[in-house]
Amino acid sequence: MTSAFLDLLGPTLLQSGPPRTDVAIDQDAYKAAFEWPHGCDGCEDQIVGKRFGCDQDANFDLCSKCIHEAATLKPECTFTEAPIPDKVAPHSSTAVATAEILAGKKVLLYFSAHWCGPCRGFTPTLATYYTKLQKQLNFEIVFVSSDSDDEAFAEYFGSMPWLALPYAERDRKEALSTKFNVQGIPTLVVLDEEGAVITTNARGKISSDPDGLAFPYVPKTFRQMLGDRFVNRDGAVFGAGDLKGKVLLLYFATAAVEDCDAFTLRLVDAYESAKAHGHELEVLYLSCDESQNVFDDKLSAMPWLAVPFDAAKTAFTDFAELYELETIPQVVVLGVNQGPTRAVINKNARVPWPPMSVVDLHVSTSSNGFSINDKPSLVSYCHTLEGDDLVQHEADMKTLAAECGRGTVCTGDVCTVQDEPSVVFFTVKTAGGLGDRVRDIAGVKDDDVTGPYAILLDVRGGSAYVHDGLNVDALRKTLQQFQDKALDMKALSF
Repeated sequence: MTSAFLDLLGPTLLQSGPPRTDVAIDQDAYKAAFEWPHGCDGCEDQIVGKRFGCDQDANFDLCSKCIHEAATLKPECTFTEAPIPDKVAPHSSTAVATAEILAGKKVLLYFSAHWCGPCRGFTPTLATYYTKLQKQLNFEIVFVSSDSDDEAFAEYFGSMPWLALPYAERDRKEALSTKFNVQGIPTLVVLDEEGAVITTNARGKISSDPDGLAFPYVPKTFRQMLGDRFVNRDGAVFGAGDLKGKVLLLYFATAAVEDCDAFTLRLVDAYESAKAHGHELEVLYLSCDESQNVFDDKLSAMPWLAVPFDAAKTAFTDFAELYELETIPQVVVLGVNQGPTRAVINKNARVPWPPMSVVDLHVSTSSNGFSINDKPSLVSYCHTLEGDDLVQHEADMKTLAAECGRGTVCTGDVCTVQDEPSVVFFTVKTAGGLGDRVRDIAGVKDDDVTGPYAILLDVRGGSAYVHDGLNVDALRKTLQQFQDKALDMKALSF
C-alpha cells in the first residue's frame, strides 16, 4: 500500500474478533423483522419477514400477506419459502496497525450502514464470501460506515468478520467517499496491493460469483464484453466484423418482463424502417432469459442478431453495469466503432431514439436520458386528472422540460452552455408503485395533499419540496427558485 492511501485510512483500524458469548439473540424476533432487498410483487411493499419465491420465475416474490393470493397472482408458479440466515452474535474488536494488517493484500472498501436495507441484505452474502475465500485470495475488507452514530456502528460492525475504519474518523470517511466517488450504499471498491483502483462496483460481481472465480474483478474491455460470436433466429453465426461500420443498438430484454414483447414489436418497425431508408445499423439482443427454449422463442420474433444464450447473461450483466441500466426493456445506442470502443449516442433510448422529455414513473426511472437518482426531478402526481385536463398538463410538463433542457454553468468569470437538462420530468398517472416510494421518502402523507401536486426531488442532494397544485406558471416559479437555491427543501427520509 502506498503511503498516500495509508494516510487516508489512518494509522489504526478496528479488527473484528471472535463472537461474544455474553449476548443472547432472539432469532425468532430477528427473522420476523428481517428486511429483504426484494419488493413484493403482490402489494409492491418491501418484504419483511417471510419471503416466498416463485420456483419458475426467479424475479417474482411474495410476502407473507400476499402468499395466500398466489394462485390468483401467479397461477403457473409453485412457491418456496426463502431461508433467512440466523443472526450471529456481535464480534468483539481490537485496534490493529493499518500498514501491517493490509501489507501485501488487495483491499475491499465496504461503504455501508445498518439503516440501509440493501446493505443489510448484502452484508451476509459478503460475510460468507469473506469467510470462505479471504485467506485463499489474500484480501482484506475495511468497513467504512455511514451509520448515524457510534452505537449503530458498533452493533452493525459486531456482525462483521473483517476490519473497520473507526467511527470517530468522520473526516477520513468523507475523504474516502470523495476519492472513490461513492454516490450511494452499499458500494464495494476493490484496490490492488498498492492502493490503486481495480473496480468501484464489486457488489454485483460478488453476488454473482460466490466462489471468487473472477476475483479481483478487473473490468473487461468493450470487446471482451461484446464477444465475437453472434447468432440470428435462423441459427446462422456472425462475427465482430459484421458489426463494423454500423451504429449498434444494444437491446436489453427478457421474457420475464411482459412489456418487452410490445416493445420488441415497436423496435422491429423502427429497425426495418431505418434499414429501408439506407441507415447502416444493427441491433444486438442481450437476453437474461432462463432457458435456451425461451431465448429461442423470443429471438424468433427479432430480425436482428443476438449474443448466444450461453454468453448472454454475462454480457447482459456486464453491459447493464457499464451503462447503469435501471429498467427493461431498454435500448442503448452506440456510434460506429472507433478503434476498440464506441461512443454512446443514447444510453436510455426509446422509439424514436431521442430520449423522452417526460416519462411516467411506472414506465421508467429515467427521463431525458438521465436517471431520477442522478438529476433533480419534478414528479407530477396527476393521477386524478382526466381528459383534456390531463392532456394539457402533459403538454405543460413538456414545455417545462424544454425550458430546463439547457443551462449555463459559470466558473469564476467564465460561463459555458451545457446540453444536459438541469431537471428531469416524470408523471405519476396511476397511484401506487414507485410513485408511492417517492412520496414516502419525501415525507408526504395522505392528509398533506388534497388534489394534484408535484414533488421536486433531489436524490443526490438528499432533499425534496412538495408543490401544491399543477399550475404551469407556479411550477415554473418553483423550478426557478430551486435553480436560485431559494427553495425551502426538506431532508429525505429513507
